[in-house]
Amino acid sequence: KDSSNFCEFCGYDLAQYRKSIQQGISNISESDIEKVYGKTKEVIERATKLAKKGGPFDAFLKRIKVLISLLKDYKSKEYREVPWRVIAAVVFAILYFINPFDIIPDFIPGIGYIDDIAVIAFIFASIEVELKKYAKWKGIELE
Repeated sequence: KDSSNFCEFCGYDLAQYRKSIQQGISNISESDIEKVYGKTKEVIERATKLAKKGGPFDAFLKRIKVLISLLKDYKSKEYREVPWRVIAAVVFAILYFINPFDIIPDFIPGIGYIDDIAVIAFIFASIEVELKKYAKWKGIELE
C-alpha cells in the first residue's frame, strides 16, 4: 500500500477523495448557486472565526473570500468570463464547508476542519488559471 496516496491526518484515500470532489462538482446545478449565495455572510463569519486560529486557517479565509467574490460577480453578471465547471467547483467548495457532517465532522476538536481546508486547497489549485484571470480583472491578490 503506497502511503503517499493517503491523507497523513485522517488516513483517507486521496484518489477516492479527488474522485468524490469531482463527482460532487458534476452534481452542482444553478439552484445550488442560490443556496450558497444566501449563506455567504455565514460562510465569511465561520471562516473568520477559524482564521483567528492562524496557520492554514488564515490562507483558508483569504481563499473563501476570493471564491465568494467570484460567485457574487458571476451571479450579478459582472463577470462571466468563466466556464461553468469553475462556478460549480466554487459552489461545491462552499457547500462542503458549510456541511458540518462531511468526511471529518466539523465538531471534532482540532481536526474537524482539516478536510474543509483540503477541499478548498484542492479546488483552488484545480481552478487556479481561471482564478488568476478573475483576480487580474478584479484587481485583487490571490494569496
